[in-house]
Amino acid sequence: PLPPVSIVPEAVYNERVAPLLERLHLPEKFVYLPNQFWKHKNHAAAFQAVRILRGRGMDVALVCSGFPGDYRHPEYFGELWQKLSEWDVRGQVIFIGQVAHDDVLRLMRQSVCVLNPSRFEGWGITVDEARSVGKQVVISDIPAHRDRLPPDKDTPIAVYCRSGSMSRDAAKELADMGYTNITNLIGGVQEWTIAGYAVEESH
Repeated sequence: PLPPVSIVPEAVYNERVAPLLERLHLPEKFVYLPNQFWKHKNHAAAFQAVRILRGRGMDVALVCSGFPGDYRHPEYFGELWQKLSEWDVRGQVIFIGQVAHDDVLRLMRQSVCVLNPSRFEGWGITVDEARSVGKQVVISDIPAHRDRLPPDKDTPIAVYCRSGSMSRDAAKELADMGYTNITNLIGGVQEWTIAGYAVEESH
């Protein structure tokens, strides 16, 4: 079976993010954790990290979005928030609930980095989406995360998008990760077709 595909609209790049931050009452700088509150998503580890950093004099704002429930562990969300109060970091963790997918992508773009501390994944798509919009990710060391990219940094990788803006960011992200053989389609599929080259659509 093919992996799931997520489309990143051009509006994610073109529209100002300030109105979204104002509407959601978010700071300009934050770490973003866009996972459902299922126990294996391991929000507890992220909250503990916020606590440790505060103990070292670093106040980090952590924004969380997603559904606040796990039918397998219905008490989990409440327990997490109780821990935040006990650790005196409730003010640093901001829960914004479920948001539109385009807004998730905008928040990824705005964030300092995207966090995914999950204990296991089938095919968690948030890591791929974050990289697609050129954002650094901090992720748990699990097979589903390690297998996203080839281990050989010299492996040829081609990136493209509709206009070239998203693939440019993706190419930079790959280069920052140490990959050395990256081809970016400048101008994207739009310029490719204007130049008269054929495009084969897969169905």
